[in-house]
Amino acid sequence: MLTHPTLDQLNQLGLPGMAQAFAELEACGDAATLSHADWLGLLLDREVTHRRDKRLAARLRYARLRQHAVIEDVDYRTPRGLDRALFQKLAGSEWIDAHDNLILCGPTGVGKSWLACALGHKACRDNRSVLYQRVPKLFADLALARGDGRYARILRGLAGVQLLILWRYVVFGDATYADAILDRLVHNAYRIDLAGDSLRRRRPVQLGRAIK
Repeated sequence: MLTHPTLDQLNQLGLPGMAQAFAELEACGDAATLSHADWLGLLLDREVTHRRDKRLAARLRYARLRQHAVIEDVDYRTPRGLDRALFQKLAGSEWIDAHDNLILCGPTGVGKSWLACALGHKACRDNRSVLYQRVPKLFADLALARGDGRYARILRGLAGVQLLILWRYVVFGDATYADAILDRLVHNAYRIDLAGDSLRRRRPVQLGRAIK
């Protein structure tokens, strides 16, 4: 294991990215081939990357996104009514800064949750705070919070999130009535209406093995 005073000092200063890069350079012998400026630049780049990745990991843990989805994997070929230009515009996240809203509508299985998580992941990558919440659970948590004094604190936390993804709105028996309520609540929102068959694929049935 490599031991070096500089390596110890980098770790003591809380510079793990630079420490790792320094150790790798020393181990492979490439340090002697680099100029001082290049050597320092490489260490700084690694530290910046390490800190950026650490912040992203923390934002993703806080977001609790339901699915691991990224905008680079969005399927525009499947006929489901997804407007490529609109979705790519939304991926830029300017609508979040403008405090606009987005509604994803469509039948089960067309990818609404996946697309929402992809936008949430992109927002995390763009250094924005994100939180994914299922509406029934959120309402239940708020109801409990009224009794134990956490209600105001939870509301402040929700208000501080830059992108709040609410999933599974309350179901109304009258679709026209539901649309009227949603129009009043999110009249300034972007809206993506998806259609088509479910994109979910059933997993192949596997034969079980007898346990001996």
